[in-house]
Amino acid sequence: TFVSDTFGFRVVKTLGPDHHTIVGEVPASPLSRSFRKHYHWLKWETENPSVVLEFQDTGITAYDVSNPARPRRIGFYRTNGYETYSVHQFVVLRERGGFTVLDTRK
Repeated sequence: TFVSDTFGFRVVKTLGPDHHTIVGEVPASPLSRSFRKHYHWLKWETENPSVVLEFQDTGITAYDVSNPARPRRIGFYRTNGYETYSVHQFVVLRERGGFTVLDTRK
């Protein structure tokens, strides 16, 4: 399971209905905590299960989770507040009078 909030991105293992343990973490910097929301939309890439995308108002962050104990941030794309849609292997940004398509397979 993956969790993202004000304090960063975490890989969590569920051991039972009420028992969870943090396996790995990418903490948010103290400065970025004031900009991060309490909730982010996450998408686990089925074509590439070692990548998780985190959707925020300001952009999309990609995390490599191939080693759950040591997840790492591998990319960021600034969306400038445009609407984003996740479609299978792609992310579509609805921009001024057009669209930008990001390929998330690699």
